[in-house]
Amino acid sequence: MFPTIDLNASDRFWGPTGSIPTLDNDPDLEFTVSVLKADKTIDMKEIYSKYKPAEGNKGFRTVGEVDFKQQHNNRRRFTNQRNNNRRNYRGYKRLQQNPDLLEPTVTIEEGWSEEINFSIPTLKKIRKGYTVESDTLATFGSLNAYDRRIANSNPSVPQDQFFATSTASEDSIMRQLAKEHDCDIAITETVCSRLATLTRAYFGFDIVFRWIDGCLFIDKRNDKFDRVYVDETAGDLAFPDKSPNQPFELTEEMTRVKHGVKTVVAPENPVYEEEPHPELVSHGQTLYRIFNVKDKEGDKTYRILIRCSIDCMRKTTSKEHTVKVCTLLEWNKVRTNWKRAFSIDSKREGAKGIAFGENRVTVAQWCIEALLTELTMLSVGFISRENSSNNNKHKVLLFEDFQTAAFCRRFAINHDRLWTDFFALVEPIMSLERPDENSCFILIKPPTKGTANLWMNPSGEFATEE
Repeated sequence: MFPTIDLNASDRFWGPTGSIPTLDNDPDLEFTVSVLKADKTIDMKEIYSKYKPAEGNKGFRTVGEVDFKQQHNNRRRFTNQRNNNRRNYRGYKRLQQNPDLLEPTVTIEEGWSEEINFSIPTLKKIRKGYTVESDTLATFGSLNAYDRRIANSNPSVPQDQFFATSTASEDSIMRQLAKEHDCDIAITETVCSRLATLTRAYFGFDIVFRWIDGCLFIDKRNDKFDRVYVDETAGDLAFPDKSPNQPFELTEEMTRVKHGVKTVVAPENPVYEEEPHPELVSHGQTLYRIFNVKDKEGDKTYRILIRCSIDCMRKTTSKEHTVKVCTLLEWNKVRTNWKRAFSIDSKREGAKGIAFGENRVTVAQWCIEALLTELTMLSVGFISRENSSNNNKHKVLLFEDFQTAAFCRRFAINHDRLWTDFFALVEPIMSLERPDENSCFILIKPPTKGTANLWMNPSGEFATEE
């Protein structure tokens, strides 16, 4: 009589190991499994041949016989795999080949004192709601028309375009407006977007905080802050050991392309003209906007002055759209091959999604700058080198237009998220005792680390960099 196993019983078998007789012990033994609620039998010879136990194991085991060692090994294997994925996702090979990326952006000097240590995982958990009211105080510069035909004609990109690098404290108009309107904070949109995306950032940077006439001016320390990183969040990406594909050379290339593309898609054809800015020379209009931001759970209202910019204007049959021109750079055609992917309908959206995913920090900064300026459209250009070994010649492969509201929802960016991340860093700094006029605070975000440190610099000066 063949042995039977009740599948409804508590000792159902699964996997190798156990006390049930096996074909290895007795090749002539045949057994079946009787299923109580079905009028059929299952020949286990065929099933057993497909799931032969590992050497040393005997037969099948029951679910009740828990192999704790195997569970521990599985858990450890999963943890190692997850950590490896994290290292790869955060550019592990990139750091091994380019140790300069691990160096902080500023050297901590003798006499500096650490005031606050921010934990990035803690900052990510903060959730608050804000009510925001905004108004434009002043506008400078001309606004050119966006030419869609040029954008779609695969034009070449010029490389020698000038772009504004003035800080908030160096801008005389900003200092005057901050004093007239009794502002608490003055900042540029570039610094604000970088500060609000600190919890997402991978590479390091630093930001300076100074009090001038009772207003907190938040500035960049030098012009290197304006660099645009390439593939910052790309997974398991290793840069070649030779030029021109080193990380910092790519940032300089991307910065040139970013400002050169604006002159291509919006040539000199003014739609609106205002008085030119007395200090800044840039492509597009410069706006000074004031924000009244109030925490829904508190009574404190902050008045924030932000210098914003609009790249161009696009007219449609029903509406005029203010546009921000954004760019992504393809430097390794072998790896991505955008030209081929964009020519195939089934691969176009996937290629764009991968490009956005590998530049998530940059995309988040686009969204924040668009929200601050209240732009209605983002025009994203996908730019590629004409020759992979030449970083001075580029062509436009594709321009894609996105509505600002839909694009921000796609990447989970809104005013609540923006101001929560912003004030999570700024409010603790404003609560500190204000230093004298010559002193300042500097917030340092080290590369790859889950912390950000606020230091007090008594002299207010920084060593010059070569």
